[in-house]
Amino acid sequence: MEPIKIYAFGDSILKGVEMTGGKLRMVPNRFTDLIGADLSIEVRNTGRLAGTVDGWEKRMELYRDIVASEQAVHVAFAYGSDDCDFRWDIISEDPEAEGVAVTTPDAFVENYRRMVRRNLEEGFRVYLMSIPPVDLQRYVASVMVNRNRENIFRWLRENYVMLLHRRELFNNMIFRVSKEENVPMVDVTTAFLEKGDFRGYLSEDGSHPNEKGHELIAEAIIRYGMEQRNRKERK
Repeated sequence: MEPIKIYAFGDSILKGVEMTGGKLRMVPNRFTDLIGADLSIEVRNTGRLAGTVDGWEKRMELYRDIVASEQAVHVAFAYGSDDCDFRWDIISEDPEAEGVAVTTPDAFVENYRRMVRRNLEEGFRVYLMSIPPVDLQRYVASVMVNRNRENIFRWLRENYVMLLHRRELFNNMIFRVSKEENVPMVDVTTAFLEKGDFRGYLSEDGSHPNEKGHELIAEAIIRYGMEQRNRKERK
C-alpha cells in the first residue's frame, strides 16, 4: 500500500529553521521527516521563511500542478508563528510607529478561515497545526541584536503584556477556525507545555524549535494520528 501524500504549507517552523550560533540553519530532521513511517504518510514540506497566512494562495499555486498530477487530496497548514511577529526593524527606528504587526489578529483569522474554506470547497482533506510556545526572554534578546535596544525597550514598556500572550491569542484563533469548520487540529502546543520548562526544546532565538523540539512535534502528531486510526478501527 502506497503512503498517503500530504502537502504541508506553512511558515519557518514548518520549514525547519532554527537559530544556532547566532545564525539560521535547518534542523537535521524536521518533524515532517520523522512522522512518515509510523503513520504511512509522505509529507511534501513546502514551508518557507517568514511565511504568513496571507501568502498561502500564491504558495499553493506554485504546487497546484504537482498536487493535481499526484492526485493528492490531503493538505496541512502550519501558519501563525511568523504571523504573530512584529516588524522589529521599524520598532528599532521608531517605537511610536504604527502598523508594526506582521499580521493583525483580525486579518489572521479572516485569512486563515478563508484558506480552510477554499480548500474544503476544492475537495481537499484539511489538517491544521497549532503553534509551539515561545521563550520570551530569549526571543526579545534575539530581536535586539544589531538593533536600537533603547527604542525596543521603550516599545516593550507599553506592549510587553500583549507580546507575552501573542502566540496564545493566535493559537486560540486557529483552534476556533478548526472548531467552526470541523477540520482536524493537531495540538502541538500542549506537548511543549507539558514539559514544564520547555526551553530546551527551542533554539537560541526562543521561537523556533530545535531538533529536540521537532522530535516532540513529531511525537504529538504520531500520537494524534494513531488515536484517530484506532478510533476508526473501533467503529
